[in-house]
Amino acid sequence: MNSFSQKGLRFTFQLEDGETFANGANSLLIDKLWASLNANAIVGSMPKVELEIFGVKGSNMDSLTALQTLLPTYKRIGKNQVIVEANNDISNPGGWAQIFGGIITNAYPDFSSAPNVKFHISAATAYLDQIKPLNPTCINGSASLVQTAQSIISRFSAPFRLINLLPNGDVTIPNKFTARGSGNHQLSQLGLRTGTMFTTENSNIFLTDKGYNWKNAEAWSISAANGMLDYPSYTSYGLIVKALFDPNRFSLFKQINVSSVLKYANGLWTPYRVDHSLSTHADSPKWESRFVCLDNKASP
Repeated sequence: MNSFSQKGLRFTFQLEDGETFANGANSLLIDKLWASLNANAIVGSMPKVELEIFGVKGSNMDSLTALQTLLPTYKRIGKNQVIVEANNDISNPGGWAQIFGGIITNAYPDFSSAPNVKFHISAATAYLDQIKPLNPTCINGSASLVQTAQSIISRFSAPFRLINLLPNGDVTIPNKFTARGSGNHQLSQLGLRTGTMFTTENSNIFLTDKGYNWKNAEAWSISAANGMLDYPSYTSYGLIVKALFDPNRFSLFKQINVSSVLKYANGLWTPYRVDHSLSTHADSPKWESRFVCLDNKASP
């Protein structure tokens, strides 16, 4: 990994419900602008991102501006989407990788530092499916957890793929069972009933056990020689490791193999939270990831 290369962020926006940008199209690609993001993904939840982009045309900001009320309902929330891609070296056109995709929940211009106007965007993956109710899922007798989850996911507002990481392949839902509420809430109820978890990452929903025991998970090495920043630190939440961001390497459900001068930190660890802080702004460049991990050896 080369830390002395020009990093890049680019954003693709999609307007829904017949809306268009000033150029008449319903999609817009923004790149080559100063930008920053803070993104996080936590096992058992939906990823979120906060974006700031400098130099966006006023007409495009008008098309994307969305301010939510204090008590939003799904009928007030738009369906405009954003896809975020990152590149470790923009001289490599094939280096772009998607790191986030989701529904815009808030978007507004900030003129407080004019003429350095920034456009602030908040987005969440599968946001509508966190709040929009679905018809109840009713099971008489016992049923397959995988098949039931696939049935719920097929009714989400956007297409998602279920990735099954259960050690034994499937779990039987015992007795009668009814799940109500939004799609995400129904999956959570399934998880509580069966001792499992559902976690969204980009267009995938991962089904895992609650022991953070990712069977056959891919492992990536992190050391001072290949991008580790500072020293690993141990807290009551687990081991914290910082590293140069690499869009093609680090995500949830990929174990990390730590090598450092601190013996207690060495070995395989399972991330359950990943935070990315990226900025291409010349005054405050940043390109790092932060992992909060459980000891792989402690997993059941």
